[in-house]
Parts: sequence; structure tokens; C-alpha cells
Amino acid sequence: MKKTKWSSLIRIPLLLALALAFVPSHAEIAIIANPGNSLHGISMKEIRDIYLGKSRSFSNGERVNAVDQPASSEIRKAFSKNVLNMSVREFNRYISKRKFSGKVRAPKVIDGDIAVRQWVANTPSGLGYINGKSVNSSVKVLLIIP
Repeated sequence: MKKTKWSSLIRIPLLLALALAFVPSHAEIAIIANPGNSLHGISMKEIRDIYLGKSRSFSNGERVNAVDQPASSEIRKAFSKNVLNMSVREFNRYISKRKFSGKVRAPKVIDGDIAVRQWVANTPSGLGYINGKSVNSSVKVLLIIP
């Protein structure tokens, strides 16, 4: 059977589409804590409450010191969307209003997964988020968000 031009034209885009179907559209977000933290996990609500300034401690009563990533980073955009249920801009507006009223402090911003991981590993009350691929044994993973 002789191959036609059409079969080659259809096969290439089809193979490309199949290959792209198996590439994740975004990375997993790992919620990390200091390895000395006694928690074994954390809920989305607890994370949201901490980052929105509604809670200043973990569910076990330990004080929490959360850090954020730069507003322009892809991990921050994904975290804001998937965990806080708002855009980075909406989160910044929310924090600005609450800071003005004296009700909340914005989380410290640390640039990049490696720096966040190191900070959390060295801060007993530390909480942060990084790309799941950046996790190592220096931190405790409390939650993975697909």
C-alpha cells in the first residue's frame, strides 16, 4: 500500500498532540515545614488561613512563620490560584487592606525554591511552598498539591 501525503501530514500533528498530552501542565506544589515540626500533614484550609493572616499557629499550637515566593514566579501564581483561590494581584490587595488595618503581616518573600527550602530547613517555625521536584530530605513535606 502506497503512503499518501495526507497520512504523513496527519501523523505528525497526532504524534505531537499525544506527546504533549503526557506533559504535566503545571508542577506539583509541595507545602513544606521544618523537619522538627511535629505535624504529619496540613489541610488546605489551614494553609489558606495561615497565608491570609487568619491564623498564626499550626493546628498543634506551634507558632508558624510562613514565607512566600516572588509575585512573578510561576509557583506563586499556582499557589495563589490553587490554594488561596485568588490571583496574586487579589492576594496582594487583600494583604494590603489587612496590613493597613493592622490585622496582618504579609509573609516574607524569599526568591526561589532552593532559598525557600533552605530557610524552612533552618527555621523551626518555618512554612513554605516549593515545586515538588525541589523537595529533599532537609524539609518535611506536609502536603502535595497536584
